[in-house]
Amino acid sequence: MRGTKRDDFSEKTKRALAYRAGHQCSFQGCSCPTSGPSDESDEAVISIGIAAHIHAASPGGKRYLASMTPEERKDINNGIWLCANHSIEIDRDEKSYSADLLREMKASRERAASKNLSLNASNSNCYELFEIGPDVIISGGLVKAAKADWKIKIEHFVIGGIPSLIKFIDSFDDLDPYSRYVISNEIGDGRSLIRPPEWEKIEDKYYVTCFIDTSFPRKPAHKLGADFALNDDHDIFLENGNLAMVSGVKALPQKIKTCLSMIQGESLFHPNYGSRLNQFYKDYKGTPWLSSLFKLDVIRLASIPYSDSFSSNESYLPLSCVNHVDAIQIIESERKDKWVPIDFHLEIEGLGKWNKRISIFVPPYEESN
Repeated sequence: MRGTKRDDFSEKTKRALAYRAGHQCSFQGCSCPTSGPSDESDEAVISIGIAAHIHAASPGGKRYLASMTPEERKDINNGIWLCANHSIEIDRDEKSYSADLLREMKASRERAASKNLSLNASNSNCYELFEIGPDVIISGGLVKAAKADWKIKIEHFVIGGIPSLIKFIDSFDDLDPYSRYVISNEIGDGRSLIRPPEWEKIEDKYYVTCFIDTSFPRKPAHKLGADFALNDDHDIFLENGNLAMVSGVKALPQKIKTCLSMIQGESLFHPNYGSRLNQFYKDYKGTPWLSSLFKLDVIRLASIPYSDSFSSNESYLPLSCVNHVDAIQIIESERKDKWVPIDFHLEIEGLGKWNKRISIFVPPYEESN
């Protein structure tokens, strides 16, 4: 139907569908890889992966559902990752490939990808995640860690790509200093960048070198300041007729809860402050990627100093006493309303190794235009 507007997936949603499927076709009995190298050049890539709509993106398409809103049609829940051949096949035979069957195929492929990822988690050759600025997340390995720079071998882009990395490098001097950073899940730490990264290709692999600042000093947990205490319902409460207070080591769980429950973009005066758990939760719930991506975000808040323009530009760490983030595990099965239990395995200044389950507020994610 000419002139009809399609409700297409965003590039971010397409990437999420591909990673949730392990970059393999979701069609039952297929599971073929959907990307690989091309013979055209050393940098060329062949991709046969398609982010297909379960219910069509526009009227006249297969399995089109008029009752869906445009937002529902382009939501990740209405997508399935397929090879080019099977994306054509499902649209040639609408009767055989119902929406319910496609959802079953999608769920089966994602379960298989999740199982494979979990089985490889303890493999020393398994790739880790790195974040370079807010728009580039890669899987790869740290091949050099010196006082002045980290060198990373890039295996895949999870979010962004080479163009995004080049844009970050070119616009580095104009960026908010809080957006100039590199974070490593492998070592559970991050650094601010003192100058633009450099990327290169050696043989058939890409590498990026990040020029890092020194580690920002941490605060001992027993020096955490006083704050209003919160009860199990996440509300302030009275104790002996007064508002209950908490400080020092006892304030640590609450400090983590309040910091991570502040969603990035929620504050009018501090739009870059806060966590991105709700964004990752929307696209990666039900997969091991979710905990890995959120671990990056916890590391960012624990290692990258934020400059508060309302306090004489004083810099501080939002999670000021976390030295290293060893592991993060999101317990999706125990979510209550908008609160999600998360197991934190951290190294705390003045305490050492510290493990705690804390519920974090995760509201629905609303993508900005």
